[in-house]
Amino acid sequence: STLRKIVRPHAEELARTFGASVFLAIPSRRSPHLAITIDSLQNWQSHFSVQRLSLNLPVHCSGAGKVILAFSDPREQEKIFRRIPLTRYTPRTIVSPHPLRKELKKIREQGFALDRCELYENLFGVAAPLMQNGRVVGAIGLTDSAKRLNAKNFRKLAKVLVEKAAFISRQL
Repeated sequence: STLRKIVRPHAEELARTFGASVFLAIPSRRSPHLAITIDSLQNWQSHFSVQRLSLNLPVHCSGAGKVILAFSDPREQEKIFRRIPLTRYTPRTIVSPHPLRKELKKIREQGFALDRCELYENLFGVAAPLMQNGRVVGAIGLTDSAKRLNAKNFRKLAKVLVEKAAFISRQL
């Protein structure tokens, strides 16, 4: 896809810079409560293989999913909220609507989402939205083991990722 072609060189650069796995996800048309990974770059320094990760990322507990949901049209968001199964994957998964709504508001304000080991026990992630004409069309994300990437050190990476996502968005 064109999106994949545009994102790939930036994904490679991010993977080299941070030694993390990088992926591209888009909203699922069939299941609005999921984001779908359409491209991923495995970084061998990373302890997790992105290929092992689900291609389907639940929107309530993955960085890419939360960022796509946060930047979705508010009406679309409400529809998803009514149908979303808030399944618990780890002890850190957000499983009730109120904290999730607060999290989405924060994501819109800061321009990126975190996955604090919410989908996989030892996997931490950061994702930023890809926008086209004011609409969210996807997310670019980085994931790594929680030993290497975590609440203490994600800020620099998040800043670079947000800048990169904005740069890619201008090309769409």
